[in-house]
Amino acid sequence: GTGTEADLTKLLDISDTILGKSFCALGDGATSPIMSSLKYFREEYVAHFDGNGCPFDPHRSVLATGAFVS
Repeated sequence: GTGTEADLTKLLDISDTILGKSFCALGDGATSPIMSSLKYFREEYVAHFDGNGCPFDPHRSVLATGAFVS
């Protein structure tokens, strides 16, 4: 993609600005998936813009049993 590390920082900054400052609980709720995914899966975001592309095969998924589906 065309994203940059600065875009990830901007997402966190915007989320931090909204968190706890919205009159509606939906504001806080909207920030949670952004902040937690960047906290726990940041390297997967980075993989999309560092030249390596998506780290996952979009044609495969894993079932709860561990079996692969193509």
